[in-house]
Amino acid sequence: MSSTEIIGVNYNCVLTAQYKRSDDAVNLNNIIDNLSYTDLKDTLTNGHTTDKANLLAHFRSTLINTTEFWDLDAGNIYDAFGNLLNFDAVKCLIIKNRETTNNLFIEVAFKNERYYIGPNGSRAIWEPCGLGIAAIVSSASHEEGRIRVTSNGSVTYDMILVGATAESSSSS
Repeated sequence: MSSTEIIGVNYNCVLTAQYKRSDDAVNLNNIIDNLSYTDLKDTLTNGHTTDKANLLAHFRSTLINTTEFWDLDAGNIYDAFGNLLNFDAVKCLIIKNRETTNNLFIEVAFKNERYYIGPNGSRAIWEPCGLGIAAIVSSASHEEGRIRVTSNGSVTYDMILVGATAESSSSS
């Protein structure tokens, strides 16, 4: 495998919302609850252990009422340069369902957890510690070393994986 490195990965999620009570006749001043939550930010640098990563994969896939498996242990995940990747820890997993038609879902199973992502929905997991995303329940199965994605129709989705080799725990 050729030499690659992470120059930097910045995670910055900002949530803003405006909320008001519209049925209160006493609210003459039109009081609004303005929320701005900006505490979801962090940076990974090159390497392994806490706050470091050295692998990046991103792709778009389309499923037509089927299931596919993404093997984290040098199975079928490649970087942009064509290198086969072997993740020992996943620090960031982002999945976006690109469909907008009602009832077109994907089910994502990873680390003994299951997520249902509906039309235009997404799931982002950020865990910069040395172990990366940990399993909720310990398991000896190979399920922990792969990501399973299942669709209930023709669904296109994006996946982004950031992780590291040589971590203290294995993805499987």
